[in-house]
Amino acid sequence: LAPSATSNDPRSYTSKPVWARMCVISAGVIMNILFGMLFFIYAFMAGVWFPPAVVGTVSTKIEYPAGTTYAVGHENEPAYKGLRPNDRITHVNNAAALDFTDVLLPVALAPENEPVEFTIERDGEAEPLTYRMKPHMGEKGLPAVGIAPPTSLIVPKPADMDDLPYSFQSLLDQGLQPKMKATAVDGQAIEHHHQLVELITARKGQPAQVSFENKDGLVDVMVKARPVLWKNDEPLDIIGIVPAARIEWIQSGSAAEKAQMKIGDVLAKLDTKWWPSAIEVSGIVKNTGKDLPVKVLRNGKIVSLGSIKLIGGKLGIYSAPADEIGGTVSGTPAQQLDLVPGSKIVFINDQPVNNMADIVRILQLLGSEATTVKIKTEVFVADKRDETHSVFLDEKALQKVSQIGWVQPIPLEPLEQLIKADRPIEAAYLGIRKTHQTMVSVYLTLARLIENPKLGKEVRGPLGIADIGIRIAADRERGITYFLFFLGLISVNLAVINFLPIPIVDGGHMVFLIIEKLKGSPVSARVQEAATYLGLALILCIFAVVFYLDVVRLFSGS
Repeated sequence: LAPSATSNDPRSYTSKPVWARMCVISAGVIMNILFGMLFFIYAFMAGVWFPPAVVGTVSTKIEYPAGTTYAVGHENEPAYKGLRPNDRITHVNNAAALDFTDVLLPVALAPENEPVEFTIERDGEAEPLTYRMKPHMGEKGLPAVGIAPPTSLIVPKPADMDDLPYSFQSLLDQGLQPKMKATAVDGQAIEHHHQLVELITARKGQPAQVSFENKDGLVDVMVKARPVLWKNDEPLDIIGIVPAARIEWIQSGSAAEKAQMKIGDVLAKLDTKWWPSAIEVSGIVKNTGKDLPVKVLRNGKIVSLGSIKLIGGKLGIYSAPADEIGGTVSGTPAQQLDLVPGSKIVFINDQPVNNMADIVRILQLLGSEATTVKIKTEVFVADKRDETHSVFLDEKALQKVSQIGWVQPIPLEPLEQLIKADRPIEAAYLGIRKTHQTMVSVYLTLARLIENPKLGKEVRGPLGIADIGIRIAADRERGITYFLFFLGLISVNLAVINFLPIPIVDGGHMVFLIIEKLKGSPVSARVQEAATYLGLALILCIFAVVFYLDVVRLFSGS
């Protein structure tokens, strides 16, 4: 912190020419990069698992081009509209794609309004297909084309078998075991995840029999698809019906567990909001700055749990649409029902209704033409009386219902492939490749943080890095290989951060040396000293923020 300090010793740092001082300043960064490369080389000699460059899912949102772009030379041919699950991406902008990172980075770095070229291999096609797509700014603040990495057919192994979503626990109760593989749906053999999804969701909430097997045997479980009743963090209504929220999962040690919430409870009141939807629950918890008064519907009765003190700003639950109705939207067909919140629909046109999935399925089968239906409701009042209403459904309401999608509820592991070098020179090539990718990713992340500071919540400091490192080291399935790869990532990250043009780190000193070389004399001691203190203050502020976020994450269990 004394830029004006000098020495008459010819061996001293200040006595050396600019180029020599640049070499000294660069030494730490260069060693970080070299150590990162060595870690990567060691890792690739043993083999590292990565998501393959294969299309897992394609977004249905029209703003993303992956589902709407035609293959080059096949314009306006329906068979070539959009990418498909299981398409293999061999090249992006003529560069070979070894894993899904090779797909994401060129898209994220694409100049605005410039297309990215994908070369695709597709089953049934003799020749590769070419798709040129202009990325759209995605939900995470990065350009995207609307594809996600693939998922396997393997059931994951939960870290804590007592800390599971209700939907997964119900599958385990039927005999499903971790590491089993899905092999068939309703007797039809499957090989890919998208086949599983298509066959389950096609039944629109009716039970589908899914066969799983491992070396110990075969088990069949009954699975029901769920309607997607939210979009862009906003609740979707069903002809104007907004479902209340039911607790599906409770985190161990959370505020919800301490308040004796139970899986299956319906949130009757949260803070000042009666019968909130599943989407509204997260918003209420996030925005509250005080303890939360909570009432739940349990066994047909409203139970007050008092005022719950949040832990780490979290309630510690996962909620999903309940069978009870939270409210109705004005100006919609549901308004004709004049419903009391907490009520349930039990029949539509004499077809029994047990849950929200039944409502969506029955209404979707009506088609798109306007019609009148009879809806029987169980009104949430003391005597539980039933009421029947004739409700007119216009084309707009039915069209909105037809757009509600379905998801399969089985948690499955991501699909991964082993990337392993056969020779040291190949491992070195892969190491250099991943070093470059990591450096680009860090700079890209920093740029996005400047554009959208809210993304800073995902940044990890020393505690967060140590926590992740301990978890990776304890993962026996991945072994030491992935830990070495993680160390390589950290080493390259340090190199990038240390070479940023911030006074007090090596990058800041390099900037001073470049200015000195250009102007022929050193930057004044006063300017260097002021910039150094400013850089120190900036580093300390960043450290304090990430340390706080690390502590909150660790103590909240998130």
